[in-house]
Amino acid sequence: MLIVELSTSSAIKGQSIELRLQHKQGPGYAQLQVEVYDCGVLNPSSKLGFGTTPKITAKEELAVDIDTRHLAIGVYEVRLVKLHDGGEANEKPNIDLVAVKDYPRTFFEVVESAKDSRHLDVIRQEVERLEQEIEWRFLEPCDVRTDLSLPSTLHTAFVFIKDVLIGTRIRLERLELVPTNDGIGTRDSHEFVNTFLEQRTSTDIIFEYGGQLESQSRSANPVCVVHFPAIQSNSLETARDYCVGKTNAVLLALALSRDAGGSIFDVVLFDHSSRRATKFTITPTYVGNLLTGQLAGESAESLEAYVAGISVDSMSAFLAELYKEARRERDTRYQYIRLWQLLELLAEQEAFDPNEPLTNYEGIVMEEENGSPRLSKGSVHIVFRLLREARIGSTEQTWKDVNVWFAFRSAVAHYGALSEFHRLSRAAVRSWAQLGIDEISEAGGHDKFLDSLRWIARLLLMQRLVRVANGGALQNYT
Repeated sequence: MLIVELSTSSAIKGQSIELRLQHKQGPGYAQLQVEVYDCGVLNPSSKLGFGTTPKITAKEELAVDIDTRHLAIGVYEVRLVKLHDGGEANEKPNIDLVAVKDYPRTFFEVVESAKDSRHLDVIRQEVERLEQEIEWRFLEPCDVRTDLSLPSTLHTAFVFIKDVLIGTRIRLERLELVPTNDGIGTRDSHEFVNTFLEQRTSTDIIFEYGGQLESQSRSANPVCVVHFPAIQSNSLETARDYCVGKTNAVLLALALSRDAGGSIFDVVLFDHSSRRATKFTITPTYVGNLLTGQLAGESAESLEAYVAGISVDSMSAFLAELYKEARRERDTRYQYIRLWQLLELLAEQEAFDPNEPLTNYEGIVMEEENGSPRLSKGSVHIVFRLLREARIGSTEQTWKDVNVWFAFRSAVAHYGALSEFHRLSRAAVRSWAQLGIDEISEAGGHDKFLDSLRWIARLLLMQRLVRVANGGALQNYT
């Protein structure tokens, strides 16, 4: 196994730590990349990543410095080391070296002062203890019994989801999102379940393939799995319903964080007492973020907040469902209707005083064409105020966007197509629709108005869910 060594296990914040890599081919590579993760937490994530030209310190040894200035006080692990730019002399231009697989786990800590420094063995023991506690909490049964006097059974559940691409394993409270690096293409959902259970679990379960499933629609969509390790319930149905309900909350959160609308297609429950499994099939192309990882929306912290907001507030759950359906909608006409409805509902939730003058981003009262003040009532006005109070955009751009969105939505809602905007009864609304269509035409057909509508609806909804999760008021964005 390769050797990764650090010059010290404890560094005062701001000091550099020398990382030495012993690799017989190392000196032949021009770049060394290092990824530093936090550890002893539920979902370790990258806290520092950098690439630089290494120093050659020995025949088969490279060295780089880890700068701790931008790391918080705490314990860290060198999770990944990459050799880049091998040139023609090396068989592989790049080599990825992963902790545990290619070299022993390597820890260090950042401390405030020298008196806080600890021996490496102490740090390692602390990380192992924290990870063990996290695992125990994760595996602790979730009790969903409806009657404590009746017999109950411990189940493990796998909920299979299509139309969501996940590249990072994420744990929430007593459930985890498991990436499969696969999807439903030429295989159907039934075969996917069997493959997952065979390769990723120790249940030795294979479900027979039936003709009914053969007729179900087959499409090339990414698949992930929500795993519930321990569910204590009085019945299979109770356990299933709990897992489905919890997974649906996760799906609504993923509609925001991954910008995708997913759906459940199978639920598998394993009974630990009888050692039998039961599969429930839920009969009903990927729309969302094609990137994976924390920066692409796979953030455990964000998902936890969104799930909390959705779980405690029925209106937030409805709004998230509305956004998810809008993202699943392939027809842009209906996206305008759904997303505008979402903005209207978000604005109505703020309960603006309809007699209060509408002001611009500089606090100046806006006027109608006849010189009278605009008031905080009517769809366009309250949505504009919603964005203004959220400090999104500017007076000119937001006023244009809001009016074009409304004009497009009205053309579709009343006449079924943007091209029918000329049939709208109000001249001002027709003018905004014409302006929007002209700008789209000038952009080569790219609908920048729909892009901004999607982005703003998503951002405002995420803000609401975070406020709900934090126990905040819903009446003010500022």
